[in-house]
Amino acid sequence: LRLLPIHNADLESTRQIISRQVSHMTRLIDDLLDVARIARGKISLQQEALDLGELTRRTTEDLRATLEVRGLTLQTEITTQQMLVAGDAVRLAQVLGNLLHNAGKFTPSGGAVTVRAGIDEHENCAFVSVEDTGVGMQPELIPRLFEPFYQANQALDRKLGGLGLGLALVKGIVDLHGGAISAASPGLNAGSTFMIRMPLQADSRDTVDRPSAATESESPSLRILLIEDNSDAAVSLQKLLGLMGHYVNYCVDGTSGLEQLHHDRPDVVISDLGLPGDLNGFEIAKAIRSDLQLGHVHLIALSGYGHEEDQRKALAVGYDQFLVKPVAMHDLAAALKQGSRPDSARPSHLKG
Repeated sequence: LRLLPIHNADLESTRQIISRQVSHMTRLIDDLLDVARIARGKISLQQEALDLGELTRRTTEDLRATLEVRGLTLQTEITTQQMLVAGDAVRLAQVLGNLLHNAGKFTPSGGAVTVRAGIDEHENCAFVSVEDTGVGMQPELIPRLFEPFYQANQALDRKLGGLGLGLALVKGIVDLHGGAISAASPGLNAGSTFMIRMPLQADSRDTVDRPSAATESESPSLRILLIEDNSDAAVSLQKLLGLMGHYVNYCVDGTSGLEQLHHDRPDVVISDLGLPGDLNGFEIAKAIRSDLQLGHVHLIALSGYGHEEDQRKALAVGYDQFLVKPVAMHDLAAALKQGSRPDSARPSHLKG
């Protein structure tokens, strides 16, 4: 809908409502799943040496517009000194994002949020703090602040919303990194400060994963075959891919998918894994990779089965990439950009 030229004010307003509510629901569901995974010890970190200061800077800038649209001023005091820690960049960005969203939720328009990051030489640790000028907290609330589902008393309208999961999730992820998080507030209407501390690593600048400054152009138009048994999902994705400039056919099962594949000779196949009939997504990949005439095809798995074992199995049978439903449009575009590479650029074991 964002890609369509909508000139009707009522339709645009409805699209914005849908977008806000879906984003809100997605955050709630993701938080519920992550808290459950942490409680059951099911989260595994993809740790690497990273600069916590640089990650804080990027995450803060990513959320600047979100805070400013709420009428808040965002200030940063981030050291230029390297803050090397062992961490999962995605999960630590999630922690900082939750703290910034929390600060924005509980700070009235006209307030300020300040993010500080630096090194505590005495404790030999890196720290990041998020301070706001919001509603603050009563002292008796703080000891229970990081418990799942715990919330301070709210007015009947519950306009601040939430399920009391964000801070529990933050603590769980920080604990998994061997760090610590604390909260402080002078009292009601006096603001709050959340402080993360993480152990420093020995200086090894060459191992820090720094973002590339290069930008890639959009991928050219591709011939895409979509194999998806949920008709709503298939039609929606076909329309989206069409608006992105690609030519798309779709099939609702593996057998018809393979027949269509030989007829269309597409550049990219996007397939669900759980399909009705004799051919599931794994069997489709095996069939394609065993056919030398289809060696050029770029295979993308798009599935609700997102466990690491599912991903390993899909890549092992020949998929080039694995995307988890529901997929973000920028992730889908990045995957298709990989599919637009010439066949010679692909690893030899993926050429049939």
